[in-house]
Amino acid sequence: MELMWTITGLILTLMIFSYLFGDNLLFRIATYIFVGVASGYVVTMVVYQVILPRLIWPLLKGDWI
Repeated sequence: MELMWTITGLILTLMIFSYLFGDNLLFRIATYIFVGVASGYVVTMVVYQVILPRLIWPLLKGDWI
C-alpha cells in the first residue's frame, strides 16, 4: 500500500512539474485533483469537528440551552 502512495505522489509531482513546459492538460488535472481533495478534507473537518459536536449531538441529547 505504501508503494502505491509513493507512485501516486511521484506521478502527481511530475504532473505539477509539467507546468514548466506550459499550461497543459496534465497540470490542469493535477490542480483539479488538489482542489477536490482539499475541499473534501475541509468539508469532512467541518462536519465532524463543528456541525456534529456543536449542533447535532446537543440537540439529540437535549442539553441545547
